[in-house]
Amino acid sequence: MKNLLHTPGPWTLLDCANGGKIVRRDEAYQNQIVPTADAYLIASAPDLLEALLSEIKKDKAVCPICNYNCTGLMRTCLVMKYTKLIEQATGLSIKEVLE
Repeated sequence: MKNLLHTPGPWTLLDCANGGKIVRRDEAYQNQIVPTADAYLIASAPDLLEALLSEIKKDKAVCPICNYNCTGLMRTCLVMKYTKLIEQATGLSIKEVLE
């Protein structure tokens, strides 16, 4: 997973005077002021990505719904959904992510 270029967590949320939140990585990272709902999503993104990656990396990555025999036709396949989400979040193919 050397190809992942995002800033890893943990992210910290601090209250902002205007009612929003400040998203903070560490002392060296520039703080960003964002709406509260966005701040929670941004702060949890590294953990969400890691959770999806851990599911994909499990032995055989078998979907519990279709046993990965859906050949891409079933929209319920969790492995396919996780793969698509990981690719969207990283801008990389799943192969590049897992290298």
